[in-house]
Amino acid sequence: MYLTQGLKQKYLNKLKLPDVFIDEEIEQYINIINNIPFTCVTQCCAGHPGNGYLSIMINKEYVEWFEHEVIIALISYCNNVFERFEDITKDEVIARYVFYFKQKFNDKFWLTMIELLKNKSVKE
Repeated sequence: MYLTQGLKQKYLNKLKLPDVFIDEEIEQYINIINNIPFTCVTQCCAGHPGNGYLSIMINKEYVEWFEHEVIIALISYCNNVFERFEDITKDEVIARYVFYFKQKFNDKFWLTMIELLKNKSVKE
């Protein structure tokens, strides 16, 4: 799954249709998702050696936050985390972090990630 800005907006627009009821808590999470600082998210759960991975690409300005808050909080829910920097364009360096899982993703991983994103968007 690739979660690009266009896809995020497409799904958010679907959620905001008049016939979809959204309570305050869900609206809060929609706003958090809309402000995710990730450039691209890729995941593979089934049929992948090691039971799956989550690859997250972020802009250079979020690297310090990601390394000091996100990775530290999430490392206990996965087998390992690898980092590499990629030049996507001549002017933009993207950091890619790949989380490898012992087992498939678990709720604790996602709940922790959502909480970190919520805190990040509140601070900004």
